[in-house]
Amino acid sequence: NHIIIVGIDTAAEEGDALYDERIDLDVDPNLVKNIMVYGVQQSVLVREDGGDLIVVDGRQRVRAARVANEQFRAAGEVEVKVPVVSVRGDDRRVTGIMISANEQRRDDTVLVRARKAQRMLDLVGSKADVAIAFGRTPQTINAWLRLASADSVVHEAIESGAISASAGVEIASLDRSEQAAAVAKLTKAAAPTVAAAKKQKAARKAQPGVKRSWVKKAMKTDAFNNLKPQQRAALEWFATGVAEKGSWMDAFVFDAEGEWEAETQPEAQAEPEAEAQAEPEVEVEPPTPVLAELDEDGLVVQDEDGLAF
Repeated sequence: NHIIIVGIDTAAEEGDALYDERIDLDVDPNLVKNIMVYGVQQSVLVREDGGDLIVVDGRQRVRAARVANEQFRAAGEVEVKVPVVSVRGDDRRVTGIMISANEQRRDDTVLVRARKAQRMLDLVGSKADVAIAFGRTPQTINAWLRLASADSVVHEAIESGAISASAGVEIASLDRSEQAAAVAKLTKAAAPTVAAAKKQKAARKAQPGVKRSWVKKAMKTDAFNNLKPQQRAALEWFATGVAEKGSWMDAFVFDAEGEWEAETQPEAQAEPEAEAQAEPEVEVEPPTPVLAELDEDGLVVQDEDGLAF
């Protein structure tokens, strides 16, 4: 509770250096359970400001720890503490740290998680403990365990991208003797001819578009975690409005704004050029020198050499 989250513990606008739209996400109850059992294992990055500790990275951990402590207090138990690491720098640096801490993470694929879940289950023998450790529901863990024990053909198809992890989970529920045939059938059906693919694309109903709130909710799904890193980064950009420095998204925003700026100036830039081309070259006699010419406010507008001010 002594760690400050900008936008929750303080009034904040989107332009503030340490504001992050993900504070609008619901607190994950599975993360709360995980913290109640294991505590906060990964330190939260904070910025010290006049004795205050302001979160740079780790908002969801802090929020989940607060909910966990509410339950601990109600039960009369010892509250969990949050380890912190202080970072230093100006707004530009700490904003870069905040973005990098999220964008540079590489999440495990569903298949890797499934194998880890199986190893943990072999060690602890409790699916409930596995669910808490992964921050997932028991139903999700059951699906992962089915996938982990599936035929190697299923695993190879997922790793090669021939089928999705969700399709692999469905196939894993079949008898092992049927799984290879199911993979073959699915991969064959997923490879239409070029003409068929074009026809299907033309007939596909146009997406009506999605709201930012929908993207934020979708970021909590396995479908999001199964995307490629660049695809996840793009969706996070849509959800948070923050693009990684140096990425194509950052360059796109810069270039687009540059074009908009240029569109407001072409006429003003073209007029002098047009006038210059239209005016014929004529010889004129130099003006008669004057000692000084004053405007109505008494300011010199021309000196004795005919130079204007």
